[in-house]
Amino acid sequence: MKTGVKMALLGLVIGLAGTALTINKGDMFTFRTEPVSLERIVEHSKAVKAVIVADSADMKIIPAEGDRVKVSIAGKVSLHQADRLLLTAEESGDTLTIRADWKDQFVVGVSMAELDMTVELPKRVYDSFKLRTDSGNAVITGVQADSMEVDSDSGKVTVEDSQAEKLLFDGDSSTMSFVNVLADLKGTTDSGDVVITGKQWDRTAEVKTDSGDVTVTLSEQPQSMRIQYTTDSGKQQLDFDGIMRDDSQEGNYQAHFGSGEKKFEVNTDSGDFTFRQQ
Repeated sequence: MKTGVKMALLGLVIGLAGTALTINKGDMFTFRTEPVSLERIVEHSKAVKAVIVADSADMKIIPAEGDRVKVSIAGKVSLHQADRLLLTAEESGDTLTIRADWKDQFVVGVSMAELDMTVELPKRVYDSFKLRTDSGNAVITGVQADSMEVDSDSGKVTVEDSQAEKLLFDGDSSTMSFVNVLADLKGTTDSGDVVITGKQWDRTAEVKTDSGDVTVTLSEQPQSMRIQYTTDSGKQQLDFDGIMRDDSQEGNYQAHFGSGEKKFEVNTDSGDFTFRQQ
């Protein structure tokens, strides 16, 4: 390439960079924030299916009195982000869909968002409940459903005082915590831990992680459970009154309570497994 052409291209690149910096200077490259607050109401909700999707907001899902759905989000965001925040709550047929997201547009500059979102759901037994979050934490309290699904990339998800026929979870680096939950549990994480805490566990469980640890802490002895833990390099600690250890070998550990009716299966690559008494 001739020297003149090279110099022309270099000048064009420098010019574009200068233009970009001129356009986006000021608030785009500061940490200044602006408070935001949005609220959505769905009156007389009859939905039996609930779908909740959020990006980075920390969420609380709590029971509501009556049949009104109330969704609120508040916090602070970068100045150039304030008008991009979207919050919707819509009911179509038997399905309630709630979304907290950003307008789909390209943004240059430093972005900051610290948002808390609260969803008040009417007390009823839902046919299905689904929650999806990227990096935000979520606490789900008092939900009853035939089926529940929770999906997270990096935020911590806690399900407490809830009940379902089946509960499916999927997390990458997310810690999945289940407190006083009554459900057949099945799910996976990559590096995220799985924590189960409660009085007793008399349902089935199938948990798989790569490097995440699985910890079960109960205050009462299971009546009829068969435990199987398979791993490549993880360690196991089964420390509970009344537990009966079965024939095991390196990487494949088995034990049971009672007649071993309910299966509790854990599989990890390098994650540890602890089953202990509170």
